[in-house]
Order: sequence, then structure tokens, then C-alpha cells
Amino acid sequence: MSPPASSTTTSVPSWLHGVWCRNWIKRYSPSSQEITRPSDINTTVLYVQSRYFFVDVRNNESDKAGILAFGGVTAVAGSLVKWHQLLELNQPPASFERWENAMKGRPDSTEDTGEFTLTRDNEYMETAPDGSLAESWSLITHKTKDTKELAMVRKQEGIFVVVGDKWAVADGELYCAGRVDGWIVEVDPTGILRAGSTLKFPSKRRDWKVMDDDGIVLPDELF
Repeated sequence: MSPPASSTTTSVPSWLHGVWCRNWIKRYSPSSQEITRPSDINTTVLYVQSRYFFVDVRNNESDKAGILAFGGVTAVAGSLVKWHQLLELNQPPASFERWENAMKGRPDSTEDTGEFTLTRDNEYMETAPDGSLAESWSLITHKTKDTKELAMVRKQEGIFVVVGDKWAVADGELYCAGRVDGWIVEVDPTGILRAGSTLKFPSKRRDWKVMDDDGIVLPDELF
């Protein structure tokens, strides 16, 4: 199925298009470059980046500070990636105007930015422009012509993305991610759906608008 006419024409570059996991993060004092927080290797992070939309889900069983989840749209200028959040766990959704601008491919400004540098095959280093942090990322699924993709939105309520064998969703209070085979949940910081359970949308299929679709069929049982 071709993207509907209302789909945006914005697309991230090939090197960012896919599924990512984070290896670690280090935080620094911008003035002294001294580490102000230890490296975090215990937070599970699954970041699914479609052609334009993304959902990023993070969970740390022992540290609530490591529980984060958000979704939105992504813009890239050279090696600088800009994540424009529209939904965030435990926060109100972005305004109607901000959603409208994002849907038109003209997202509002954002402070969530990072410079990406290739360090080895399928591994990138992200650094904050102010030098306050560094994160190591691995691209675990690269979007190619043979990799299927799906992106759906529920304005001011939800974003669902699938790239290859991974999916991630922000739908109301539910933020989770997992594998397509069986639609199994692997990361759920909300605790609504436990790891190992099957994805179940709190919304109805009719509430969603398909933005990009390579022919992925969602079972009725998920809704």
C-alpha cells in the first residue's frame, strides 16, 4: 500500500532509519568535561525510527529515573538529529498546533538534539551539542527495501511504528515496545503490559490513521 496523500514527505536519512538499542550513557559537566553521573548500562532502551515518526521506550527495573518513554517526529540536518516530542510518559500531549505542524512536515523547535558519529559498523556515538552527555547506540535493524515498515498516528493520543521485526507504541498511558513475531512485549515501563505478554491497544483500530505501510497486517486481536 502506498502512503496516503496526507502523509508527510519528510524522511530521515538511511543511516538513522531503523531500530536502535542504547549501550550506555555518560553525563558530563559542560564546563569541565568531568563525569557528573556514572555510565548507565542497566536501562533497557528500544528506539524505533520510521521514515518520519519515532517511539523511544526506556525501562530500568531498579531505578525509576531510568523509566522514560516518548514519541514524535524526527528531523535531521547533516549529522545533527532533532527529536520533536509529541507524546511523553506521564506528561500532557503536545498542543493541537504542534501536532498540526508536525503532520505537515514543519515541526516546531526542540531542545532534544544530538550529533551522531559512526564509531564502527552499525554503532554510533551521540553527543549533546553542549557537551553534557554522550550515548553509545547500536543499529540492530536497518531499514532496507526488503524491510517492512508501518507508521500510524492517533492525533494527540498515539503513535505506533514498526520497522522490520520490532515495534513500539505510545497510546494514551501505554508506552511499550517489542518484537513483531507474536507481537510480544519486551519493554514496558508503564507496567500496563508485562514483558512476555501480547500487545493490546487500549484504543480502537478505527481511531488510527495509517501514514506509511509496506503491507504489514495487524491482527484484530491486538485491538
